[in-house]
Amino acid sequence: MEAMPSGEILTIAVVENDQNVLIRVSDQGDGIPEELLPRLGELFYSTKETGTGLGLLVSTKIIRDHGGSLDITSELGEGTTVVISLQKQKPCSREGL
Repeated sequence: MEAMPSGEILTIAVVENDQNVLIRVSDQGDGIPEELLPRLGELFYSTKETGTGLGLLVSTKIIRDHGGSLDITSELGEGTTVVISLQKQKPCSREGL
């Protein structure tokens, strides 16, 4: 939302298949230059003036610790899309409770 100061649209979609749940967040902001994409999630790297560079790093670690992945694509002038993929877990049995 910070990347869209003029009030563009932020879209969130959840798609489910047999093995995964995909959460797709897309914005219509300015986009991220291609050369910066590999640095996203790097320790203490931030493009924000007051950023710590920890938010995306911690979020990515939590997602990976749960067997998931995070993918970021961006196009200048078009916006950015983040896709979080999480593996479905088998339902717990109530018999053991």
